[in-house]
Amino acid sequence: MKGNRKLRAAGALGLACLFSLPAGVPAGESLIGLFTDESADVCGADAPAYITRSVYVIAVLDNSISGVTAAEFRIDKLPAAGGGLMSSQWESSLILGDMANGIAIAFTSPQTGSEILLGRVDFMPFGDGWLVDDHRLLVKESLDSGSLTLVDEDFEAQTARGGRFTFNCSSTEACACGIGSAETATWGEVKSLY
Repeated sequence: MKGNRKLRAAGALGLACLFSLPAGVPAGESLIGLFTDESADVCGADAPAYITRSVYVIAVLDNSISGVTAAEFRIDKLPAAGGGLMSSQWESSLILGDMANGIAIAFTSPQTGSEILLGRVDFMPFGDGWLVDDHRLLVKESLDSGSLTLVDEDFEAQTARGGRFTFNCSSTEACACGIGSAETATWGEVKSLY
């Protein structure tokens, strides 16, 4: 089964690259996503035991926003404690809350660009049972405030969409990038909106 997992993941990750984010997201469509790379291209990865897998938290900005001064979100479906190690590193020291319930991150000056790195979460499983096949992480509204928000360079709150990330993909569809709060939407479906 472990050999099949590697083959499934390699094929799924190769095709997942085809589902990369479009350049210049339309207004009102900013996204806080989870990716295996800082260029926000791949949102799935194999997670073998005792190997650290980094997942980058990236704000992908729509055409109406040129910078971010803050963000608020949570990461749903984090793996339970005890089956591995999970640690986070954020791009600012101005942090309130935690990933599971709601985290708010603020910057002392606007972070500019079309893709803003908010932080990184590292996962290291101690065995095969911690991050099972098709274990999906979802970016959702903070449980503390009910917000999934990016604050733009003018300090105005903008509603964002949440992305998803899948560990140990069993198929190409399982590993496709999509919107976290609408688990059935794939990037192909999202791209059709553009």
